[in-house]
Amino acid sequence: MASSAGQIASTLSYSSTHTTRVLLKTILTPAGEDGSGWLGRRVLVGGWVKSFKEVFADADAPKDAVHPPPSPHDDVSSPSCLEILQCFRTIVKVLGGGVSHPGPPKLDSVNQDPPPTPPPQPSSLILQLNDGSCLASLQVLVDSSTASSSKILPTGTCILVQGTLQKLASGQRRDAVELKADGILHVGTVDQDYNSINKRIKDIPHLRPRTNTMGSVARIRDALNQATHSFFMDKEFLYVQVPVITSIDSEGFTEKFHVTTLLGSKRAKEDAALTKDDSNPIGQGTVKASFNKVGKKLEEHKGMDKSVKMDPEEIPKPATSSDLSGDFFSCQTYLTVSGRLHLEIYACSLGNVYSFGPRFRAQTSESKQHAPEMWMVEVEMGFSQLESMTSSPFQRISYEEAVAALKQVKDKKFKANIEFGMPLTTEQESYLADEIYKKPVVIHTYCKDAKPFYVRLNDDEQTVAAFDIVIPKAGTLIRGSQNEERFDVLNKRIKELGLPDKQYDWYLDLQRNGTVSHSGFCLMFDLLVACVTGFNDVKDVVELKIPEISCPYSRTGYPHWIGLT
Repeated sequence: MASSAGQIASTLSYSSTHTTRVLLKTILTPAGEDGSGWLGRRVLVGGWVKSFKEVFADADAPKDAVHPPPSPHDDVSSPSCLEILQCFRTIVKVLGGGVSHPGPPKLDSVNQDPPPTPPPQPSSLILQLNDGSCLASLQVLVDSSTASSSKILPTGTCILVQGTLQKLASGQRRDAVELKADGILHVGTVDQDYNSINKRIKDIPHLRPRTNTMGSVARIRDALNQATHSFFMDKEFLYVQVPVITSIDSEGFTEKFHVTTLLGSKRAKEDAALTKDDSNPIGQGTVKASFNKVGKKLEEHKGMDKSVKMDPEEIPKPATSSDLSGDFFSCQTYLTVSGRLHLEIYACSLGNVYSFGPRFRAQTSESKQHAPEMWMVEVEMGFSQLESMTSSPFQRISYEEAVAALKQVKDKKFKANIEFGMPLTTEQESYLADEIYKKPVVIHTYCKDAKPFYVRLNDDEQTVAAFDIVIPKAGTLIRGSQNEERFDVLNKRIKELGLPDKQYDWYLDLQRNGTVSHSGFCLMFDLLVACVTGFNDVKDVVELKIPEISCPYSRTGYPHWIGLT
């Protein structure tokens, strides 16, 4: 076995420096060819069996018959009917006391069953092998003497096979090739036939990438990923990483995933015991009531006249234990919603920067354009203003015009009320692009209450320098803004919204120390992949769906918690 692999390595000058295995895309998809240039070469390939066929040489058996994968227990010999009957009669006589000597009973020839006819054995096996390097599969011809059909036939079996490339048999494409196997070096068997679960294979995490659809999505996603980095590198942007775990809410009152190590710990069990005690002032009921009170107060604020400012002291704070001594972090921490604030640090030092990574929102939404974890491309540019960023051939409307257009819709009932000063929902944004304008829409000059606190306030002190780009069928693909560089204005906005000063001290310091006008935007990368591939649901282009965390939405009013172990 070792010598054979060594011979292959010595004869294949075109193989990788890390392995002697040849990728199928090298054989099947070279530029302008279809594999005929590889005829007569001996190669080592590996992959997974996508389909198979058994070929029978027996004239009485149907040729090219397709059979389901054999059971792994087929090689265990089963007792014949005669043996079972003999055993049964012996037991009856023993129980009836009629046995006078040990020998087996004699049976009449009439009662004897003929010996079973063994099933015909295939003379060769035809496998369609795919290694993931391309969509095309390589046909592999395996003689039954080379490998056991019960091990290599089930769909999903992983094999490493060596052999010689030759033309396909007559009657098939003249320009295609197949591999005539002369040795199987590895077999990764399967416990069940994947064909029986094809209707739900996309919901099985470890099988999902093996489907043609998800394989194509992964390749397109990779191409977009590389194109994104290439674009910003060509424009001389600096790529930086921002933290995933942070102690601030990057946009204000967004729904965040809290990070803690207390879940499942001894401390958590002690706290759980306390919540069962009615005398405990911070029990489960108290916490829930407190968060409900917060929600009710904020809902009341939404309906208030926007000229009436809400005193931050009137906003009730959720009842929660302030003792974090047993937690990993000494303060409340979250999975980041956005990296724009951290990017400002680099933009005010290094110029044009961008980041690319996952962002998290604990948003209770069943929208097809939202997932709890979404990858985003975030950009921040020093010495830039928004005016030059919103010049585009798309339909350009102000936030006020968008609200007016939506209010004129009579044949559509939106889930959320349309009110000036409130953020547009995903449903409302999509309706503008899909139904009203029927083309990409740029929404700009938002009301300040509809955007994060750090967005630059316009001269009218009611609107902010922000824009969103909404694409038909895909939703809001890009969100951008010019950020506030004026310390006094920014500090006032933080106080108006009742945000904790200590959380944003470092951000205010940035405006005290040589700040500059800066703008940026974030691109929803997962939505871009869905748009390019034609999927309506962004969750369908997520590469891996883990069943245990596929739906982490909370509908109880509690904060969302992510446990770290």
